[in-house]
Amino acid sequence: PVSVDPVCDQSELVRVPTLFDRLHAVGYRSSEVNWPCTRGSKTLQDSFPDAPNQIAHMTPRLRDELSADGWLAGIDDAAFRELSAPSRDQIWTAAASHLIRKRQPNLLLFHMLVTDSLQHKYGPRSPGAYAALALADAQVAEVLRALDAAGSRERTTLIVTADHGFAGATRFVSPNVAFRKAGLLEAGTAPAPVRARVQSISEGGVALVYLNSAATRNEDQARVLELMKSQEGIERVILTKDLTSLGFPDPALHPQMSALVLVAREGYAFSNEFRGDDAVSPVTLTVGNLGHHGVLATEPAMRPAFIAWGRGIRKGARLPVIDNVDVAPTIARLLGQTLPGAEGRVLTELLE
Repeated sequence: PVSVDPVCDQSELVRVPTLFDRLHAVGYRSSEVNWPCTRGSKTLQDSFPDAPNQIAHMTPRLRDELSADGWLAGIDDAAFRELSAPSRDQIWTAAASHLIRKRQPNLLLFHMLVTDSLQHKYGPRSPGAYAALALADAQVAEVLRALDAAGSRERTTLIVTADHGFAGATRFVSPNVAFRKAGLLEAGTAPAPVRARVQSISEGGVALVYLNSAATRNEDQARVLELMKSQEGIERVILTKDLTSLGFPDPALHPQMSALVLVAREGYAFSNEFRGDDAVSPVTLTVGNLGHHGVLATEPAMRPAFIAWGRGIRKGARLPVIDNVDVAPTIARLLGQTLPGAEGRVLTELLE
């Protein structure tokens, strides 16, 4: 069966040079706080990576400084995981502010997570979601105060954005239940399936369907298409030949990618559950999450905000919908650099 392994270094997750790799090569200093896919990076001056056991994997100097300031005193990874989402965000904000005051890196990547945590729990446009956004706004204010304390606000560009929006769901679809009942997946007493010729991995609004048996691949794909055609909550099935046009990796080049992708109908999200008799079940505050992403990027609900302010930004500029891949080349331009081979474009209409 397929499993998701989050214990990975940057070198295992990212195949191309990142923006901070490029900056390091020309002598610039970059730091990150709670940024994904950075564990074990060789090109970051300070790192507090968004990864399991991030306290153990953060750069020792930063860990010692935050402990001395009282933010991490007596906190190990087990204790850190027990903290509430707002408490972890406050520690990350303190770390980002500390780096601005003490180190003034050329690039600081800072990932706030409370808006994700609470919108997953309570759904978008809920009281919990608005409370999370208010806290994130206050944390941005802390960053601005750190820039003032460092005397560098006038020399700084601030970009506030996200990697996805959110959609609500009140019902779960569990394709693995349908696969198990069709004899394509075998359950045991363990938390994961014992065997799986076919297996679905949920990403929220879509699910990745893996055909694990080369000997029965064509037969299994036909069976999946037949099962999902009448399955409640399924909007469509994306075939292998159509994956790259939607931005998915080509399975022929990236063996971690699935052969098929399921797309949920509005109001539905996917679950990895494989036990029980019901392939569709309700979502409540005690069972599952009311908010999801992993929806196709073509859906307007997935568009996050993009705000740019400060040095080099044209005051009052308005942008149409942009691609997330445009952000890194634009930051590179602001720092007098380029990102050779990047798919995104520089947002010149934004710049002075």
